[in-house]
Amino acid sequence: MGKLLTTMKAKKKLKTILLLFFLFIFLSCNSVVAQSSTNFHWVSIYFEVNQLLEEVTAKIKEVEKSIEKGKQISDQTNKIIRLAQQGDPEAKKNESRALALQQEILETTRKNEELLKQLQLKRDRAQRMMAYLQNMAKGGFVVNVKGMVSDFRGTVQIFKNNGQYFNPDDYTFGLLEEGDKIVTYGNSYARVKFLEGRAEAIADEFSELTMEKETDEEEILTLNKGKIYMELEKKDVFIDKTKKEYEKYKSTVPYDISSFEEEMRKVINKVLYLKLKNRSGNPTWVIGARGTRFLAENNAEGESVLSVLEDTVEVFLPKNETLAVPAGYKVIFMRDSVSQLQKIESIDEWWEKKRQ
Repeated sequence: MGKLLTTMKAKKKLKTILLLFFLFIFLSCNSVVAQSSTNFHWVSIYFEVNQLLEEVTAKIKEVEKSIEKGKQISDQTNKIIRLAQQGDPEAKKNESRALALQQEILETTRKNEELLKQLQLKRDRAQRMMAYLQNMAKGGFVVNVKGMVSDFRGTVQIFKNNGQYFNPDDYTFGLLEEGDKIVTYGNSYARVKFLEGRAEAIADEFSELTMEKETDEEEILTLNKGKIYMELEKKDVFIDKTKKEYEKYKSTVPYDISSFEEEMRKVINKVLYLKLKNRSGNPTWVIGARGTRFLAENNAEGESVLSVLEDTVEVFLPKNETLAVPAGYKVIFMRDSVSQLQKIESIDEWWEKKRQ
């Protein structure tokens, strides 16, 4: 009887060991799958931040060289002015020109030093964003990144679904989740990258842009207030750019992204929807399905205005009707009606100033 109990206990122990062994194998396999599956949103934003960091670092070097050159010229003009004051005849001839050049150099240096401060802030922010992304990868992607505020000026806030709000330099350093609302105030703007880095929106002052629902087939944004410039890269341009970024930065990614290209192919046909909220409360659906550039605005009169700058934008109207707006034309959505297509006579390219 004792031997039987001992045998039964041994079998039970063996069964437990085997169960734990197979459980370990199962969990290990699942862990490998999770690590080898590419989080395309994360990778595309990671590439964008790397590119941003490189661009800003290069600009900092250019401005620093310009400041140093200005100091050298300033030293030369100071020498001419000093010699002229000492009565040097040759220096006297060039004194007026040296004085004028000195003032010019002082103003240029002042502007360059201000620009350098702004670029250094952008670099520091990009570095913090990079560190946050890397921590996300190590922590298993708790936050599902949908886009980022790549640049901003003035007072900009990101409102979360729970009512909290942050400056783009705080919390996630401008990384955006589904449901986030970007709000700009007076003399401010924000540049927002989304759609896996394929699209960019530049929101002017007093604007509100919300990151709505997203699936593998579509991404929806809402312009609640103000105006934006929207640019959506053509598919072939985006694929070519992203492949180059992949080759350039893949060795720095802290996990396996071997399925990157496969994941990219899944989302490349994703459709962008922009909802314009007019005064009537009925949203107007705007679809930028191809590579396109357009302006969208909710003005003070309660109208929504769409101006197409490149390609064609298809608009879904409230009564299940569609309207194709080609490049060079605009359409105005009023309280109870929609205007005919109108030729764009002139455009204030305000967004280009924000890119400088």
